[in-house]
Amino acid sequence: MHQIGKSTFQGSVILALSLLAFLSVAISPRYAEAQNRGEDYITGRSLSDFSGMGHIDSIDEDKMVIDDCSRELSSGVKYYKPGPKKISKSAFAVGSRVGYVEDRNGDIISLWLLPRAKTRK
Repeated sequence: MHQIGKSTFQGSVILALSLLAFLSVAISPRYAEAQNRGEDYITGRSLSDFSGMGHIDSIDEDKMVIDDCSRELSSGVKYYKPGPKKISKSAFAVGSRVGYVEDRNGDIISLWLLPRAKTRK
């Protein structure tokens, strides 16, 4: 009888450790990504991942005006649409709705072309 209780306990411990190992593998990359929003951070899974959102007022070679605020583009800025799928800068135009991710200096490192917001009737 003592042997049965010991093996049930060992099975429970192994199951609990397996579950913890699985959860740490599933959760830790997402947590680490959120903690290290550096220059290599790429987003697009959720609107809350963006540093900001708005509509493009004007586009220059190295900066954009988004909702009346001038934003510098990093030299390696990457352009995306949700998916995430890389696209060219030419896909962006005045009036486009965008989300962006900034680096530590406030420069845009990735710009995301978003669908127009649905209007309520």
